[in-house]
Amino acid sequence: MTMQMKDRLIHKEANQAIVSGSPLFDLLKDRELLEALGNGLMVFDSSNRRGFTCEWTIIGGELYLTKFRSRSMRLYKTAQIFGTEPIYDLNEEGKNIHSFYPDDTTPVKADWFSGAIVTYDRQAQNEADLNGWEYTFQEGKLVDEKRKYVVSPGNKLAMKLKKYMDD
Repeated sequence: MTMQMKDRLIHKEANQAIVSGSPLFDLLKDRELLEALGNGLMVFDSSNRRGFTCEWTIIGGELYLTKFRSRSMRLYKTAQIFGTEPIYDLNEEGKNIHSFYPDDTTPVKADWFSGAIVTYDRQAQNEADLNGWEYTFQEGKLVDEKRKYVVSPGNKLAMKLKKYMDD
């Protein structure tokens, strides 16, 4: 069994798993950088097929990318995503691919992101259990947050089975 790597969101000292898409994915897609993440260089067998994970933090009402972990030997720094450093293959420099993969902890204000992020911090006991949050952003600024019932992706089948058994 492979472990699914989820993006995380830190807010008010709570560490929450993100169940909606990554705010970084569309930016990488728009900048045509997704190929640099994969390109046959992924060596980890994970259900996270994107090739990267992120940690996001809400600081002063604004969204920041605070940790970027790539599984690529070509695109592994946020500076490469934003064009301040070139994208190149570290294999050409003789780096050991199995020992590389550092976390980039350079905080980046996510002013490109407008949309919602849905998170949860624990498994829900039932549909009335508000175990998660929905955060809405406009150009990286938090404009709304509300409690929400969230079924974690791995728990959907269990919830359907429980509902079937209860009926």
